[in-house]
Amino acid sequence: MRVRTTDLYNIKTLSRPVPTAAGVVFNENWIDQAHNDYRHRLYFQNRATGARVSLGHDQQHDTAAALGPDGSTIAFLSHDAAGHDQVFTQAFTGGAATQRTWFADGVTGFQWDPTGDGWFVQVTEQHPQHPTTLPHATRVTRLHYQDNGPWLLDERRRFLLYKQGWAQAATQQLYQDDTTFTLAAVSAQGQLALDRTVATDRPQRVASVLLLLTPGQDQPVRLDTGMEFGTFSAVAFSPDGHQLLFAGNPNEDTGWLSQTLFVADCQSGAVRRVFDDEDVEIGAELAADTQQNLSGRVAAWNDNQQITYASSRHGCVGLRTIDNDGHTQVVVDGRLHVTDFALTADGQGVYYTQSTITTPSQLYYCAVGASEPELVYDPNTTWSQEHTTVAPDDFSFDREGRHLQGWYYRPVGVPAGTAHPAILYVHGGPFAAYGETFYHELQVLANAGYGVITLNPRGGATYGNDFAHDVFADYGDNDFADLMQAVDVAEQLDPDIDDTHVYATGGSYGGFMSNWIETHTDRFRAVATCRSISNWVSMFGTSDIGWDFLPTNLDDRWESGLENAAAWWDRSPLKYVDQAQSPILILHGEEDRRCPIEQGEQFYNALKLQGVETEFVRFPGSNHELSRSGLPNLRIERMEAIMEWFQRHA
Repeated sequence: MRVRTTDLYNIKTLSRPVPTAAGVVFNENWIDQAHNDYRHRLYFQNRATGARVSLGHDQQHDTAAALGPDGSTIAFLSHDAAGHDQVFTQAFTGGAATQRTWFADGVTGFQWDPTGDGWFVQVTEQHPQHPTTLPHATRVTRLHYQDNGPWLLDERRRFLLYKQGWAQAATQQLYQDDTTFTLAAVSAQGQLALDRTVATDRPQRVASVLLLLTPGQDQPVRLDTGMEFGTFSAVAFSPDGHQLLFAGNPNEDTGWLSQTLFVADCQSGAVRRVFDDEDVEIGAELAADTQQNLSGRVAAWNDNQQITYASSRHGCVGLRTIDNDGHTQVVVDGRLHVTDFALTADGQGVYYTQSTITTPSQLYYCAVGASEPELVYDPNTTWSQEHTTVAPDDFSFDREGRHLQGWYYRPVGVPAGTAHPAILYVHGGPFAAYGETFYHELQVLANAGYGVITLNPRGGATYGNDFAHDVFADYGDNDFADLMQAVDVAEQLDPDIDDTHVYATGGSYGGFMSNWIETHTDRFRAVATCRSISNWVSMFGTSDIGWDFLPTNLDDRWESGLENAAAWWDRSPLKYVDQAQSPILILHGEEDRRCPIEQGEQFYNALKLQGVETEFVRFPGSNHELSRSGLPNLRIERMEAIMEWFQRHA
C-alpha cells in the first residue's frame, strides 16, 4: 500500500520516556481526525514481562510525566474541566489519577519537590479581559513584542512560580516576574534553576540567563557565566546538587551557531565548557514532520562525573557520554535519529525513542556496555508492514571547499528505464538538516511517483560551525549552486529522471530558496513556495525575529539595520521578479509571524503583474509551524495542493 497524505492520521509517535525500577512510562502521540487536533496518552510498560498499562487522567491530553521521589508515583499534566493543564498524580502501575492543582489559567510546567511533599509549579497569569466585547487597543513598549505562536505578547501578563503541596490549600508563591521564565531544574537540596531572557544595553543582543533560587531566598540570583551575551538554558543539577549542567551558545562571534554544554560549580560559581571541540553539536536539528510532544532533553547526568548527551553528526542523532576528563564513549549510534531519551536512576541504562528513514517511531532500552539495544515498543508495526516506505540512496559531492551530503528517494511503482519526474525539496532553517529520520511528506511524494532530491547545502546543521556559517552574507550564492549541483548528481544517479519535469519546493529558508530558484533559473517546470521570504527589507520590521536575524544572517554582524537595506534588497527574490518564468504556487499561513504573510502577498502581486502563472493558497489559523504542528486538515490540504500543482504542470 502506498503512503498517502491521510496516513498522517494513522502514524503514532513515542516520546518522553520516564524510567522506573520495573520499566518505563512514556507518551504515545497521535492525530485525532474527528477533533482535528493532537492527542497524547501515557503508558507504563514492564520491561521484563512486556505488559503495558494505560495511565493518565483522560487518555487524550496526558503528558509530561515525572517520577516522584518515592519511585512509585508519577505526576503529569492533563486537562481539567475547563481545558486547562493541571498537575495530576497517579501510581505508575495504574489506578485513578488525582488532580493536584487548580490554577484558573492552568499550569505551564512543573517539577517535583525532592522531598516528595509536592511540586514547584509555573503559572502564566493572563491579564483580565475587558468586560465588554468592544475592541481595545494594545500598547507595545518592547522590541520583542510578537511571536510566531501567540502573536502579540501581552506585556500585562504575570509569570509566577509556586510551591504546591498535595492539598489545594497548600499553595505558596515563591517568585513572580513580568518577563517569561522557565523552571528548568531542581537540585536534591531544593535549589531551583530558572531560564530567563534579559535585555542588555545593546538591543539587538539579548541574552538568556540562568537564575538560581535557593530555599529561604526571596529573589533568585543570576549565575555569572562570564559570557555577557550568551543564550543558555539549564538542563539538570548533578545528583549531589553541587553542579549545574546547562546548554547554550556563548555568542562570542556570529560564527558560533550550534549549542554546546557547560557545567557550573554551584558553590564556587566556576563555569567550564564540556567540549574542547567547538564543532560538537548537541540536540537534534533534523527536519521531520511526524514527531510530536518531545521533551527537548539534550543531556543528562549519569552520575556526578559523567554526562550523556544527544550528538548530531552528518544527518544522524545518537547518544554519547563524556566524563569530567573529556573521555567520550558511544552509547547509541548508527543511521538513526534519537528523538528523546532518559537515563535510569543508576545511570547504567537509557530508554530512548528513535526514528529512521523508514520507521516513524520506536522505543528502545540500552544497558551500558550492551552490544545491542532492546526494542521495547513499536506502535506502527502493522502500518509499516502494510505500507511501502522508501529507503533513499545517499549521495555526496565536493564543491567550493565543502563536502555535501544528500538523499535521493526513488519513485515507487515506476519500472526501471521509465522516465519520471523529480522534486528538489529544500529544508528550512537554514540551520537545520535532512537526515536519517522519517519524513512523511517525502514518503508521500516518492509514493506518488516522484523522485525526491534532498540536500544539506552549506548553512545547515550537523556538519560543524564553519559549514553552518558559510551561508552568512551569502544567501542565494553558494547555497543555490550547491542545490543545483545536487540536481545534477541525482540525475546521474537516476538516469530515468526526466530533466524537463523537475520541480522545486521548500518552506521557510526553503521557501526563500524556492523564490530564488523562481527568479534565477528556468530549469524547473513548476515551483511551490511555502511560508517563504521574498523581501528581506520588509521582513526586518514585520517578523518576530527580523530585527536580529537579518544582521547576523545577511550582514554577518551582530548589529545592523536599514542602513544596509540596499544589500538586503540585492538578496531579495522580489528584486528579480522580472526574471521569473516557471509557474509558481505560493502557500502561506495567515498567522505566520516568522515569515509574515506579507512576504507571500508581495511576491504574488509582483508575479501577477509580470504575467507569470501564479496562484496563492492562504491557510487560516496557521502560523509558521503549519506543516509540522498546524491544523491537521490544513497540513493535508497543503501537501495535496503542492502535488496537484505539479500534476497540473506535468
